[in-house]
Amino acid sequence: MRMCLFCLFFLISITGYGQDLTGTWEGDFVVGIDGQMKRVSKMRLELVQLEMEVKGVVTRYPEDTKAIDSPNVIYTVSGKLGKKKLFPFLLIKGRPTEGTPNDGLFEFIVNYRMKDSLEYIGGRWYKSLEPLATAERGGGVFQLQRISNTVSDKLKQEYKNKLMVEKHEHNPK
Repeated sequence: MRMCLFCLFFLISITGYGQDLTGTWEGDFVVGIDGQMKRVSKMRLELVQLEMEVKGVVTRYPEDTKAIDSPNVIYTVSGKLGKKKLFPFLLIKGRPTEGTPNDGLFEFIVNYRMKDSLEYIGGRWYKSLEPLATAERGGGVFQLQRISNTVSDKLKQEYKNKLMVEKHEHNPK
């Protein structure tokens, strides 16, 4: 009986804490929700997760994006997964690296789901700092699908740090 309980606890802990968000995610960024006029644009989110800390780069494209379009804005984000409950978690906007952000966006509330072996993250975004348990409707929603387990050169140093830590954890001296 103890062995069964141990195995059950082990499986639950693996499924929750084994989730690594590192990679490139693409999808829709929607301004306006619940009866408001909605404007949809393309969004790319590159993340590097090191233990419970998440750092990333958001690239937002104009509405009606064509393949040759340049992004409107690129900025950094950072957040931490919860200790008891991984999702939802908060990603807070950092500094712009290209372009001028004009959407007022300040934070993302991120949820994760898997459907038909495809991974998605999504949730609401807010224009000001709001608690996770808010009843505020937010400024809009985002829905992104993982398209790659790698990231671009924008996160090269964070990715190298992640690989070094993982290598050290698997091969301690």
